[in-house]
Amino acid sequence: MTFYQSIKARQRPRGLGTDEDGRPMLIFNIDVVKRPSATFLEELVKILVTAGVGTFNTNIFAGEAARIPSGDSVGPFLLLVDTSSLPDHETHNTPPGGSYEQPSVSVTVVARTFVAARAMALAAHGALRIVRNQDVSYP
Repeated sequence: MTFYQSIKARQRPRGLGTDEDGRPMLIFNIDVVKRPSATFLEELVKILVTAGVGTFNTNIFAGEAARIPSGDSVGPFLLLVDTSSLPDHETHNTPPGGSYEQPSVSVTVVARTFVAARAMALAAHGALRIVRNQDVSYP
């Protein structure tokens, strides 16, 4: 289990234009304050799956190497990618690895229609930004 102090959205989902297949894209970014772990993106996926936003490797994908299905795939599809992070929070008398890290993630949603993309983006936005002072287990 990994303790999450908070997940904060930097903005509401906003339009990002269209992808190479002409599908609408929406994006928002989140900042996280959490204990260190090696399964950060997987933990975010678990939050989204538990909230009913989607299914991992079906319509939720994670990591820079992940690819959203292209062509006539309808979606909606969600992609989580690590972005730059802020320095760790060190706490008084905390052993090594006991500090809070502050990673950031870009959340991109693609769908055949803007309405479908917006619905999934807003569902993900809502599911992530309510996380406060809780343990997130993976798997």
